[in-house]
Amino acid sequence: MGLNNIYKIGLSNAQKGLVPNKKWKKSYLDQGWYQGETLITCIGQGFNLTSPLQLASLYSALLNGGKFPSPKLIKDEPTKYLGEELNTSHQKAILNALKAAVQEPSGTAYKLNLDNPNFVKIGGKTGTSQVVRIKEEDREDDLYKTKEIEDRFKDHSVFVGYAPIENPKYIVSVIIENGGSGSAVAAPIAHKILNFAYQENV
Repeated sequence: MGLNNIYKIGLSNAQKGLVPNKKWKKSYLDQGWYQGETLITCIGQGFNLTSPLQLASLYSALLNGGKFPSPKLIKDEPTKYLGEELNTSHQKAILNALKAAVQEPSGTAYKLNLDNPNFVKIGGKTGTSQVVRIKEEDREDDLYKTKEIEDRFKDHSVFVGYAPIENPKYIVSVIIENGGSGSAVAAPIAHKILNFAYQENV
């Protein structure tokens, strides 16, 4: 659904990324796969590697039932569609979760609605990508989050979203390296971009 791909659109530094599995881990690390790695891989942790473009393609596939347009930089180029059909119940569950993450009070990006009540309604998901592994003793330390750490060790801030929520036309993927929390940094930027795109084409 857009992950683990290199799109030949003229970006010379594009990387394939990685969706890890048992075979990959055995081949590259000569290690077995643990059950817990299946869980953390599903939520984007572990050995996963992806780019903002791949995340946007993934969202396009989710919104379009598995099919998504191959990314392009030139508008007039013919559009090719990739992907395979999604299980509709799985698709519905994921889209409900993406909607809830922004529109429901318990969602990680709900504050976007409070800060910008007149903006277009969006769906999406925040992400806070760890740069360094947090030791177990640090996780249990109440003061750990207040400690000053070097910028290069701070989490990456991530948000991928779409608008308008009921009839999506736009997707944006934002990654701020060493930016910190996805909800505090990347999400407001993405919301402003989506609102601008929507308002320009209403």
